[in-house]
Amino acid sequence: MDDTHGEGPKAESTDARLGTQDALRRLLQPRQDGRFVSLDAGRAQTQRMLNRKRAELMGRGL
Repeated sequence: MDDTHGEGPKAESTDARLGTQDALRRLLQPRQDGRFVSLDAGRAQTQRMLNRKRAELMGRGL
């Protein structure tokens, strides 16, 4: 009953994804007016960037 197989890589990629998301969130931090610039657009952009990163990493076999 060992369910650990396949869990490691998933957890790893989740951590990496969250790290990337944190960095991106910092990049998308409020501009001069102190409000987020179009939160939805930012979220979509973040998602596209994450998907690109994920594809890159998978392409390298990491």
